[in-house]
Amino acid sequence: MDFNFAYTGVPTGAKEFKYLLNQVKDVVKYPEITEEEFEELLKTATVGYGNPLPHRTKSLCPESKEVVPAVVWEKDGKVWITKKCPEGLITELYYEDVKTYERFRKWLFKEKVLENYHVDRSGANCPFDCGLCKRHYSHTCLLNIVVTNRCNLSCWYCLPADEELLIRKNGEVKLVKFGELAKDYEFDHEVEVDGIRGSYAVVDDLEVLSFRNFRAEWCKVAKIFKRFYRGKIVKITTKTGRVLRVTPEHRIFVYQNGSIVKRVADKLKVGDRVLSLFRFNVKGNLKVLNLLKEFKKLPVKEQRMTFVRGLDVNTRLSKKYGNVVYSWKQRKSIPLNVFYEIDLNGCYEIGRNATRYTIPSNFEITPEFSKLVGYFVSDGNYTNKDIRITVGKSDAEEELFEIIRKLNLPHSVLKANGKAKQLVIGSRLIRLLFKYVLEIPEGAKNKRLPRFFLDLPIDLRLALLSGLLNGDGYVVRGKRHLSLGYANVSRDLIRDILYLLASIGVFARVHRVEKEKVKGANYDLYKIYVAGKDLVRLVNLVKLRRGHLDRIGLLNERKDARIEKIEDYIIDEIARIEFEDYEGYVYDLEVE
Repeated sequence: MDFNFAYTGVPTGAKEFKYLLNQVKDVVKYPEITEEEFEELLKTATVGYGNPLPHRTKSLCPESKEVVPAVVWEKDGKVWITKKCPEGLITELYYEDVKTYERFRKWLFKEKVLENYHVDRSGANCPFDCGLCKRHYSHTCLLNIVVTNRCNLSCWYCLPADEELLIRKNGEVKLVKFGELAKDYEFDHEVEVDGIRGSYAVVDDLEVLSFRNFRAEWCKVAKIFKRFYRGKIVKITTKTGRVLRVTPEHRIFVYQNGSIVKRVADKLKVGDRVLSLFRFNVKGNLKVLNLLKEFKKLPVKEQRMTFVRGLDVNTRLSKKYGNVVYSWKQRKSIPLNVFYEIDLNGCYEIGRNATRYTIPSNFEITPEFSKLVGYFVSDGNYTNKDIRITVGKSDAEEELFEIIRKLNLPHSVLKANGKAKQLVIGSRLIRLLFKYVLEIPEGAKNKRLPRFFLDLPIDLRLALLSGLLNGDGYVVRGKRHLSLGYANVSRDLIRDILYLLASIGVFARVHRVEKEKVKGANYDLYKIYVAGKDLVRLVNLVKLRRGHLDRIGLLNERKDARIEKIEDYIIDEIARIEFEDYEGYVYDLEVE
């Protein structure tokens, strides 16, 4: 043997493989064919897969990897394939027995049964894609399924850390940034491919929405991958206002000639038709907030000024806190921070020092409270001691006062000369609830819906939407157009509302107005609007204030939105493609 290591009998490397290949060539006598004979075979050969021998085809040059003309032909009872490569003719054994070849030719089957959504099935990149494109007519003879617990980091699910994802974790449905989600897991499995280092975490408590035959279905996540990336991020904006940011190699669903193909992001072009989610199912079962659990997020200063009332206080606490414990015992209340130290169970009242107003520790989320939250998100603000909601319409004012009465909230009205009324809810407890439990940020540009809005039952989601639209919504009516709109400078809030509408099966469009086009504006303005049959559905579901209903008028039969809908998805045209610089982690998901 002519290689410098002991042959084991099992090919384990390139040298052994080359040796065994030469041994086979020594046994099989390969025919010689001239270029003239090759050209003559091409002229007489049949065209098309499965036709009688000889037949023409295309093949891959083993040296240059180019697609080259080839002919399949028979000699001495064997079937051969000869390829016309740049470096000359190359002949390989195709079938060892022509009779076996002819027997298998009877099983010609051109119908496509297996599909691979990771392949651009146009065949434009054949044969360098993996899988069956439309040029392949043979059925699968030997199916290889790769089962692995490793990732080669060459897949196409690469999203930046600040891109949001809709998840269901331990039963709770919410939007979360990839970077924030990653903090909950240990990435203790390392992987390196082609010099690219990465890691992954194995998860068992996470689900995401996944595409299944145009239906959005919850699927269990098996792994979360992350790797460091420095380069360009592709920002894709569609005509309906959806925005997605991904790495250039991320593959996107493209709707082409009635079927789905996947295309890498940096190969997309304006006008391509992509899939966007517009509807999904979520049950929602959150009706009560455990404030004793939620208020653990409060700053220590706030915990010391917030009291748990209605419990028997053990005087043994005086060893640590002194004589003030006897005052707590008399009032049957202790500061929240002390309560967390003794870790009692039960339902109590929660109040602030020196005030009588309390709320139950098991706080019920009612439709009235959800609607109040919608009003606050639309046109409310925090002070250092209360929350305030600006009221510009009389019918909205009437509804808000009715809500305040039912919720028994302490309140007052503030009206400055030349300015709209402000409804003041004078309770620090309610302020803490909105800021630290609902996690509604301060500042118009930062506004969001409550973190758990998609975990609410549908009646509470509809009440929340009602407060939003009644607070800051508007109706646009023209001769041939009617829509219900909502405008805000917070892009994140508009995205939240899109998800809220999608959870009840209502399609909406988003339009961005650049700040330069609005006099005196500091931020871009985002407008969301609903029209057509989706408007009819929305009006039938949501309780709108009188002013909106008067302007909408009688809703006759409306046309559907001028967008193609297939089950839970819309066919959305790309309007703009931009590139951004990015440096940081990008994330992938593997679903079961």
